Amino acid sequence: MEAESSRVGDLSVPRSVWKALITAPRLHLDVPVDERARYIARGYGDIAADPAQLAAIIERLRPLHPAARIGDWFERIDAQDWESLALGLMRDHYDPRYNSHRARHDEGRGATVALGGLGDLDAATDAVEAALAAMARRS
Repeated sequence: MEAESSRVGDLSVPRSVWKALITAPRLHLDVPVDERARYIARGYGDIAADPAQLAAIIERLRPLHPAARIGDWFERIDAQDWESLALGLMRDHYDPRYNSHRARHDEGRGATVALGGLGDLDAATDAVEAALAAMARRS
């Protein structure tokens, strides 16, 4: 589960389920932002296929960011520079919000798995499984 809210679109996660989720042990994946941007740019081709829809999404972020940043994101859409757009969105929009959420709700629960990249998903999976096994042994 990412650091999200109890709402998923127009739906709400039942309060008892949400309480269980936010009090459960956590496993944080620490992956360099440029690696995450590369992965996102490759994996979200359906969004890139409709630049007008993507621009509409960016437009909704206007109240949250300086005009120059929004302008930069629009330029990246025009240039179809998806990796750079993903990098900017993660660095300047998503990561700060997730970090803020984590600071309020994490309270040090769980472990961190540092991954140098996402090019070898089998190795990443092995690292995650090892961390989960270690967490299970401690509880």
